[in-house]
Amino acid sequence: MTLNNIGAIITLLFGVWAFLQPIKFSTIIFLNPHKKKGITEIRATYGGLIMGLGSYAFWSQTSTAFHCLAIAWFATAIARTVGTLLDGSYSSMTLLFIAIEVGTGILLLI
Repeated sequence: MTLNNIGAIITLLFGVWAFLQPIKFSTIIFLNPHKKKGITEIRATYGGLIMGLGSYAFWSQTSTAFHCLAIAWFATAIARTVGTLLDGSYSSMTLLFIAIEVGTGILLLI
């Protein structure tokens, strides 16, 4: 299995996790869903959207899909870094999230 496929599978698994365990997922990413509608939003956005992106990259096996997904992971890492600086919200989890985002992005480019 190629490294970019591993990146796509990691993406897909994050989506599956968010879809199947939205409360646990939301706790780890520091979100507090507002009632059942908030839980559905986590399932849809963090679950469905991310599953769809990872699945398409894995299914299509095109460099364009892998690169697009890599850019999404890098953009997330950049936004998290800038947001952390602007908001003063640094934590050890922040570094872990950034490492996962950058690492998955790199896998998708290889």
